[in-house]
Amino acid sequence: ESVEPLIYLRPVGSIDASKVAIGTAKELELDNLCLGDQVLSSWHRDLASISATVRVVEGSTATCRIALRRAVVREMVVEYEADQRLTKVEVLDAQGEVVWYFTGGRVTERPLRVKPNLSLGTYTLRAHTATGVAEIAFTIASHEPDQPPVVVRAK
Repeated sequence: ESVEPLIYLRPVGSIDASKVAIGTAKELELDNLCLGDQVLSSWHRDLASISATVRVVEGSTATCRIALRRAVVREMVVEYEADQRLTKVEVLDAQGEVVWYFTGGRVTERPLRVKPNLSLGTYTLRAHTATGVAEIAFTIASHEPDQPPVVVRAK
């Protein structure tokens, strides 16, 4: 099945982004961009979320390559005590790169339940609190829906 996701291009530090339809193109050329670092991101319910940074320099062509991969929704559960404050929850890929994150802020429900879109692979779910970091490794080996949640207990 073919999907036609959107990409968003946003100057680092800005909340405003430009939306670009990828369609079925294998290559896109964008012009009239702000100079400096730009964050390129994409989300689609059937694809793994992506994010990359590209530097735009006057008079130069910058290249940013992304891979769109089929994804599955996998529930992540972070258990923590009432007196603990989550500061960050993240999912890292096998190379240690952050592929999904959530900054704690005012999380009011316990346990925290989130459902990121992830492609096939090996990952680590990591939960940060003021008192420590807890993590658990997991693998997504199929695109089957309703896989069991990944659960980590915060330290």
